[in-house]
Amino acid sequence: MKRSQIRKMYEKILLDSLLGTIHESVEWYKIYVDKCRWLNKYVKPKEHMGIYDLFVPRFKMDCHNMTNWSCNVLRACGIPAVYEFTPKWLDRDSKHYWCNSPDSTGIIQPYTAPGNNLREDWDSNIKYCGKVYRKTFGVQYNTPYFMAAEDEFVPEQFSTPLLSDQTFRYHQTITLRLPLLDNIDNNIAYICMFTTKGLTPVGWGKIDHRKSEIIFEQIPLNTLFFPVIFDGETMLEINEPFMILSSRLRKDIPEPLTVNEQQKKKLDISLVNGKLLVTGENKQSAGMKYITLKCDTTKKETLHLLRKYPEKRRLKALQERIKGSYILGSNKEKRDFDTLYILDYVPCPYFQEVEFKNDKKYRYYRFRNPDKKGVNIAHMEFLGRYSRNHKCSSPTPLPVFSKEQPEDKNQFLYRINGIPLNTGHNAADAFDGNYDTYVTTSSVGMDFGTPVQINRIRFVPRTANNGIVPGDSYALFYYANGWKKFKILYAENSYLDFKDVPYATLYWLRNLTTGKEELPFFYSNGKQYFLHTGTINESIY
Repeated sequence: MKRSQIRKMYEKILLDSLLGTIHESVEWYKIYVDKCRWLNKYVKPKEHMGIYDLFVPRFKMDCHNMTNWSCNVLRACGIPAVYEFTPKWLDRDSKHYWCNSPDSTGIIQPYTAPGNNLREDWDSNIKYCGKVYRKTFGVQYNTPYFMAAEDEFVPEQFSTPLLSDQTFRYHQTITLRLPLLDNIDNNIAYICMFTTKGLTPVGWGKIDHRKSEIIFEQIPLNTLFFPVIFDGETMLEINEPFMILSSRLRKDIPEPLTVNEQQKKKLDISLVNGKLLVTGENKQSAGMKYITLKCDTTKKETLHLLRKYPEKRRLKALQERIKGSYILGSNKEKRDFDTLYILDYVPCPYFQEVEFKNDKKYRYYRFRNPDKKGVNIAHMEFLGRYSRNHKCSSPTPLPVFSKEQPEDKNQFLYRINGIPLNTGHNAADAFDGNYDTYVTTSSVGMDFGTPVQINRIRFVPRTANNGIVPGDSYALFYYANGWKKFKILYAENSYLDFKDVPYATLYWLRNLTTGKEELPFFYSNGKQYFLHTGTINESIY
C-alpha cells in the first residue's frame, strides 16, 4: 500500500493531534486501533490482511507485523518513527519488534505500537531486551554483509546491510577486545545467547588477524554471551561463555534512553590475562569483572530446586491486583453479602489456603476483586466440615516444598462442591482443576443449593505453572564446556533435591513431561538465581 493511501486512511483521525505533542498523536492512533479491534472482536480471518491486521484481535500479538504497519501509518501522517528489534529477550527465547519516536526533548523513545505510547511499556517489557538493532533505509558498512569474507557464512538475520546497532541506547555497553585463541580464517565472530533450542546469534565482532583479537562493539554489562564462529553453517564455540559484571550503574557510560548518538570516546576494554584493562593503558578498569563459566567436577553440592523458570513480571503484577479481594457470603445470589475476609497479602504463584472466621451458613459464596478488575484465579476450592446435604470430597493437597515441611493432615476438612455462579465469561474455569486455565471476571463464586458453613478456601492465582509439578519428570544439566546431563528425577512433591551435583556456575532444569519455558540459573546459599533476572550478586560467581 502506498504512503499516500495510508495517509488518506488516517489523516482525518490524526490531523487535529498533529498540532499537539507526539504523545497526543500516538495516543489517538492507539485509541483508533483499540476501537476497531473492539468492533471486530468476533472477526476471525484465516490469513494476514496487510494493514487491516491492525483492526482485528487475532493478529494483535504479531509484533513484527504491528510494528511494520504502525511505522508506515505514523510516517505517512508526518510523525517520525523508526523500527527496532531485539533478536532475543534476556529471559525469553523469542524476538520482539517495536517503534521509536522522539519525545519533547528530542530523545528517541521506544514503544510497542499500537498498544502503547512512548516509553509506556519500557519498565514492564522493553527494558529486558538483549542486543537491539534498527532497520534502516541507508547502507551500514559495519555490518556482516560487508565485513564477511567472500565464502563466509552469515546468519540470516544479519545478512542485510540495513542494520544499525542501537544497543547503547538500551543498556550501558562497552567495546570489548578478546584475544583470538586459535588460528581462524573468518573475518567475523558472533556472540550468542542461550535458548532452549540452542544458541542464537545476537551480535557480531570483527576479527583483527594482525592483532589476534576480536572486537565486539556495544557489549551490554551483566549479560552472558557465548562467543562462536561459523565453519560453513556449523556453529563452533571458540571461547568460554563470558559476562562483564558490574554491580552498579557506571557514571562513565550513558544510562539507557538518555542519548541518541554513541559517545565518540567509548569505554574500550581489553581482556589481558583474565583481567579487564582500558585499551592502550596499563590500568585495570575499576568496578567491572570478567566472568566465565568454570565447572569444578571434584566438588559436589546438593541443589534444592523449586522452579525451572522465574516468576513472570506480568503475572506478578496480576497477583498484586488480587490483594484486597473479598470473600463474601449470602443467602441471596446477587445481594445482601456479608464480608467474611479481606485478602491482606499478595498471593504466591502456588496453591495456598486462606482460613477465616465464619460461624454462619450461606448458600452463595463469592470471591470478588474490590476494583472490579479480573480476579485472575486459576483454581479455587471451598472447604468446611463434612455436610450430609452436599457433595463432599477430599481437598486438593497443599504443595510440599521440602522434607521438613509438616504434612497436611486435617482429616476433618472437606471440599464442598456446588454449581459455579455465572459471574462472567468462562467463570466455571476457576473450579475445573486445570491450573492452565484462568478467570478474568471481577468475581467468581459457588451456589451450594442449600446453606453450608465455609471457613477456608484454597486457591492458586493465574500462573504459568513453571514451578516443580508433582508427577512430572525433570532433567538437570550443568555447563562444563557445553551442557552435560546430570540426572533425571521424578517429582513427587513441589521440589526436587539433586545430590552430589558437580559444582558448576550455571545449571539448567528441563521438564521432560510438559511445558517449554526454561532458563538457566546460578545456585548459591540454597537459592536459585535465574540468568539475567534479579540483582547481580558477585558471590554467585
